Amino acid sequence: MNRWFDRLPIHRKLVVMALVVTTAALTLATTGLIGVDLWNDRLAAAEDTTALASVLAENTSAAVLFKDPDAARQSLGTLRVRPAIRRACLYLPNGRLFAGFDTARSSCSSPGSDPGAWTVVAGSAAVVSNDEIVGTVYVERELTEISSKIAVAGLAGFTMLLLGGGVALAIANRLHRRVSAPISQLAAAARAIGSRARLEPLPPIPAGRDEIADLVRAFSDMLRGVREANEVLARKEVEREQILARERDASRLKDEFLAAVSHELRTPLNAILGWIQVLSTTRPDEPTTARAIASIARNARAQTRVIEDLVDVSRIVTGKLDLRFEPIDLRDPVEGALDVIRPAGQSRDIRFEVALPDRTCLVSGDRDRLQQIVWNLLSNAVKFTPPGESIRVVLRARGDAYEIEVTDTGVGIPSAFLPFAFDRFRQADGSMRREHGGLGLGLAIVKELTELHGGSVDARSPGPGHGATFTVRLPALADRHQDAVPPRAGQQRGG
Repeated sequence: MNRWFDRLPIHRKLVVMALVVTTAALTLATTGLIGVDLWNDRLAAAEDTTALASVLAENTSAAVLFKDPDAARQSLGTLRVRPAIRRACLYLPNGRLFAGFDTARSSCSSPGSDPGAWTVVAGSAAVVSNDEIVGTVYVERELTEISSKIAVAGLAGFTMLLLGGGVALAIANRLHRRVSAPISQLAAAARAIGSRARLEPLPPIPAGRDEIADLVRAFSDMLRGVREANEVLARKEVEREQILARERDASRLKDEFLAAVSHELRTPLNAILGWIQVLSTTRPDEPTTARAIASIARNARAQTRVIEDLVDVSRIVTGKLDLRFEPIDLRDPVEGALDVIRPAGQSRDIRFEVALPDRTCLVSGDRDRLQQIVWNLLSNAVKFTPPGESIRVVLRARGDAYEIEVTDTGVGIPSAFLPFAFDRFRQADGSMRREHGGLGLGLAIVKELTELHGGSVDARSPGPGHGATFTVRLPALADRHQDAVPPRAGQQRGG
């Protein structure tokens, strides 16, 4: 108990002491008043019960003299109207019961004696005839009103206790504001500065020139100086940590990027050099020569794709990417990208499910760059979709924009990586031994080109193994530009 009290702040100690003293004083006073009041009530009830016994003794003397127990029982029965009466008994001098009125709570079978219970009082009177005692009337009464008196007194005491506690709290709070509050605030501010936690406000300087005001004034000045120095140090520490974090992140991305670039450039180059060595040092047959030429062409295209991505990113970052905006039917770049990517999908037994509207989908944009957006999304889908699965491509109008939605059934995207899916050089699996190659630039280029066209792009995925959906939104062009678009030749959709 002492340890608990010692750990309390000053104002809490004042409150606890005030409440303890007030509670003890009011409890003792209330208990004493209740005890005195109940004692007086019991004495008054005992006198009243004795008076009742005396009246019954006078009324039953004739019945005893004439040996008429029925008349005596009728006289005793008049007490039935008083519920507090437990029993009224008339005993002969030899102790034998002559007549009685009793209840289930007490019986006249035995001669009257002290009831013993504090809530029961008893009174007796002698039945006298011709100056001779011919019997004794015994009456027992319960103090039924005592419980209600205790409840009322307890409620009054509890009310006084609450009022006294409230007054004690008010006094303690007033003392706290005048005496202990400035000291407590100084202690909290000093602890906060020492632990570098959230800084507490410095206390106001108390009025007057007493010792507490002088202490608060001097200590506040000292804490203010320490706080200002700590704030400067904290700002510098935060700035240093932010700079270090950016440098570490930039260094890590640079290392990963350089490793990926060297890997993506070296892999097709090794294949090209290998086949060139085979062709230059041997006399291969015609099928081998055809396979070598096809492999050289395929790897050269892959290397060209990597270089083109790097060049595009460089142009976007430096602001040197030129776009030729004109009214474009969005179906054209979608189908152009599909025509380019279909051979790669067919080589992996991947089906394309295409849903394009019959009406013109007019936007303002660069035809080649719009086709590049769709091709990058399709290329990404083909790369991550297992053989035998399908890729769904949907072009639809939604409000004042058109949406291109590419959905694959591939490896999916972890939820933790979704916010970074369109960052440059970011891949869900950044290791050199990852299953799928690439620099992590395709989706970044999609985002940059889409935003340059005034649109937006987002990615959704239920999780790993459940595929992903990429949606590009481009603002629609006003209908008055429809005539500027040349008519399209009929093309087969689907695949």
